[in-house]
Amino acid sequence: MSGQQKITYQLRKSKGKSYGPTKVSAVKETKPKRNLPQARPDKQNNEIDELKHFDLESKFGPAIGMTRLERWNRAFELDLNPPDHIKDLINSHMDDPEYAKPLWNSHSLIS
Repeated sequence: MSGQQKITYQLRKSKGKSYGPTKVSAVKETKPKRNLPQARPDKQNNEIDELKHFDLESKFGPAIGMTRLERWNRAFELDLNPPDHIKDLINSHMDDPEYAKPLWNSHSLIS
């Protein structure tokens, strides 16, 4: 009964007259707590938003199957003028997968 509510009622009777339902018992279960991610500072939120915007820019080519840095380098080699600050962001947080891996990293291709 996880996440469900169960309420049972019985009718009150007094000398053959019914006065409506009365709550006899109530069982209320809550959903188990999930481990929610910690809130990021505003600066980090803005940086991640800029990287996501880079991921969604089609003028820099496809983003699936490569890291953000690989995509930035490919766009640079093809003279597509990717923003320099994006490369700086990626290089300054190389160990953080949230910065290195693109928005599409968690999605698989349908074959």
